[in-house]
Amino acid sequence: VGPANAFVSHALENPFSELVDSVVRFAERSNKDPCEFFVWLDGFSLRRSTEVHSMDLDFLSGTFRTVIEKCDVLLSVCEPWSRPVPLYRSWCIWELFCALVSDTPCEVILGSGQEKAFAKKLDAEGGHDVDGIIKLISNVLKSKAYNKQHQEMILSAVRSVSGEGQLQGAKLVNAKLDALLRTLILDLSTRLLDSNSDSK
Repeated sequence: VGPANAFVSHALENPFSELVDSVVRFAERSNKDPCEFFVWLDGFSLRRSTEVHSMDLDFLSGTFRTVIEKCDVLLSVCEPWSRPVPLYRSWCIWELFCALVSDTPCEVILGSGQEKAFAKKLDAEGGHDVDGIIKLISNVLKSKAYNKQHQEMILSAVRSVSGEGQLQGAKLVNAKLDALLRTLILDLSTRLLDSNSDSK
């Protein structure tokens, strides 16, 4: 146990084995020492089902954001690649936004099976489906959480986000996340296509 190097953003619906596989693959690819690489997982660090009373906007924008800010990277386990469950979950979207505004580097990671399926699709058809996936998650206000109080709390935080010009609240969050996800998925696509070319 030690200070977290990476914050792992994931959906509870997805298999835990896939989460572990995706994190291990990232660590190996990044030449991380497994004895010194620690991850922050909500299931072991934050009991979202029972701690509603202790969570408010100050917690979301302060304490919780600070946890992400202190990590070297946020890893988003976007599975299944064809409809990434985390990108429809209120908590996961807020985590990505916190990383974005705190300048914490982000990376999309996949388990071996999902990575192979995504690479095969890219190799055969290019990135048309990728653009469609991003468009499907263009409205943060449609994201859900198991706990409705948490969902409303996160949406309140989203609505309170201020910016410059006409973009405010959910529109600003949507625009920033759209740009971030396009960059992250492009990086992932490039890495997988390069890897496929090297192996041929």
